Amino acid sequence: MTRIDGRLFSEITADDLAQMKWTKTEEPFLYPKITNFINRFNSLSKWVPTEIVRETTPKSRKRILKIMIDIAIHLFVLKNYHAAMAIVAGLHSIPSTRCVSAWKILPRKYRNSLDQLEEVFSHESNYTNYRKLLEGNTNDLIIPFFGLFMKDLIFWNERYDSPKNENLFNFHRMHSLGKILFQFESLKQAENEIGNVREVSTQLENLPSQSEDALLARI
Repeated sequence: MTRIDGRLFSEITADDLAQMKWTKTEEPFLYPKITNFINRFNSLSKWVPTEIVRETTPKSRKRILKIMIDIAIHLFVLKNYHAAMAIVAGLHSIPSTRCVSAWKILPRKYRNSLDQLEEVFSHESNYTNYRKLLEGNTNDLIIPFFGLFMKDLIFWNERYDSPKNENLFNFHRMHSLGKILFQFESLKQAENEIGNVREVSTQLENLPSQSEDALLARI
């Protein structure tokens, strides 16, 4: 799983990010490498509830919950934060949380582990905990949560891309965007070791998923 994510992440360049206008109306298909990585996150987050709801009893669904939490923990240890966040998002999806009976019998140690991951990935205070986690780790092999790069780039572009600023060279905008791209490139350099591994599982590249409506109809 991390090999797949590493390959997709390694294909994105700082130039891809710099050239993208990063507005909410930007056409994503113009940037296939970025779109592929975003789609990978969505695929993982949809896969989680699909596997949970596929089971038909609270006990069997509890077993899948345990597996998914274990996967998220291992991804976190591997510093594949992109995939770890996707698994956590999948566990928080409506179909997953509707499996109330399974959650009720989930051992407390798994609930505690999930709580710890949720605390790290919390969006409170603009992802403060996650940002602290990244600080000082530029020499480690990391696959970062790409959604935060998107959030930051959109914020700085839309904040200063206004009619009253169109004729001004905005130093703060350029400085902030430069910091984001520098961090991205630093993580990319550390990531090359994983990104160059090509032996990946076809099954993990094509994860099964169902729509939210279809899953809810089975609960």
